[in-house]
Amino acid sequence: MTKFVKKADIQSKWFEIDATDAVVGRIATVVSKIIRGKNKTTFTPHMDHGDFVVVKNVDLIKFTGNKFQDKKYFRHTGHPGGIKCTFVKPRDTEGFKKAIQDNTKGIFGDATGRRKTSIAKVWLKKGTGKIYVNGKTLDAYFTSSSHKMQIMRPFDIINQSTEYDVKSKVVGGGHTGQAGALVHGISRALLQFDENLKPTLRKEKLTTRDSRSVERKKPGRAKARRSFQFSKR
Repeated sequence: MTKFVKKADIQSKWFEIDATDAVVGRIATVVSKIIRGKNKTTFTPHMDHGDFVVVKNVDLIKFTGNKFQDKKYFRHTGHPGGIKCTFVKPRDTEGFKKAIQDNTKGIFGDATGRRKTSIAKVWLKKGTGKIYVNGKTLDAYFTSSSHKMQIMRPFDIINQSTEYDVKSKVVGGGHTGQAGALVHGISRALLQFDENLKPTLRKEKLTTRDSRSVERKKPGRAKARRSFQFSKR
């Protein structure tokens, strides 16, 4: 009889891998299996059995053949015509890191948040509490203290306001909608680090998109439902 492991029985571990002189494709395969949990005999496709992986000395990784100049890495945005292509450039440390991250997605938390007409793409990693929005610091981008408090709310709820660094790109809407989109994106990205935070964040309705929006104006009405002032004569 097949035995399925319960979520409470799953314990994630930390692995450290040295990338010195390692072939990029082979190390990516090993890291991907560990993150997915396929190296375990208890692997179940619909459950998260993965462990955490830290890859060090990424700048010393090895590319065989002509992959240095010719190798292309493709990703798709999910939209029609959204295929993107990147190259690994010689002596480019950031290029090495990008190649590893594309092949081992899940090491860093990333998510998309939405509110009204605003969309926020959020990247999350362990850090000291720095938050950047469209290349600016949080204080420089948002002038309203209420917006700043709203964005920090997910971290305050879990009492980890200085343990993560956030980099985000926000488009559309105003500051109120963008702040809500950031909160949604940060909350979803936090779940990639610790699934146990889901009940806490979900109770505060931070992991679910706030679908409220201004109702559109109707013909023959002053606003959505407001009638014009009545005049008897």
